[in-house]
Amino acid sequence: MSLRSLVVVSLRIIALKFLLNIFLTVVPQLVLLEHSTQSMPLTNPFSITFIVVLAALITGACMLWSLALPLAQRITRGLPPDISFGALARVDCYTIAFLAIGLWLTAVHFPHVLNWSHYLFRLAATGPTPGEEAISQVNKYEIFSSVLPFIIGILLFLNGRKWSHKLARRDEHIERTEAAKVPELSP
Repeated sequence: MSLRSLVVVSLRIIALKFLLNIFLTVVPQLVLLEHSTQSMPLTNPFSITFIVVLAALITGACMLWSLALPLAQRITRGLPPDISFGALARVDCYTIAFLAIGLWLTAVHFPHVLNWSHYLFRLAATGPTPGEEAISQVNKYEIFSSVLPFIIGILLFLNGRKWSHKLARRDEHIERTEAAKVPELSP
């Protein structure tokens, strides 16, 4: 396995983590913003600034993902190209990363999801009127910040191998096309 492939995988994991943090921070804030503002959100200069910063953060994460290969080439320039991981290929590294992150997110957020599920079921069982009033006062931000990473973790764990194959094929295709573009120097 090449060192460049390992750096590409690492940069893409960082981009995924960055997008996950953006998503987990923004979605609950948008839910709260929807309930707290009475006026149109785009008329407020703070909301426009929020949208611009959000767009810049998402663009930065997407650029890190898409520019992982050129960045890895620049980072590994002048270093030995191969690193010995036995028989691990790029698809194996992607798979390990997706499965590990998915398992970690699922395991860390499972107790919170279980706790919120129990709490909401207990509220619903108390009766129609008191339960509805109590559910309306539940902190939706905390529910989203527990449930969303749990769902993302399950998706990563269940689909990690399939996504790994797609990413590895795409990376290899990009590397082949870039290698075909560069003319070989003859001695």
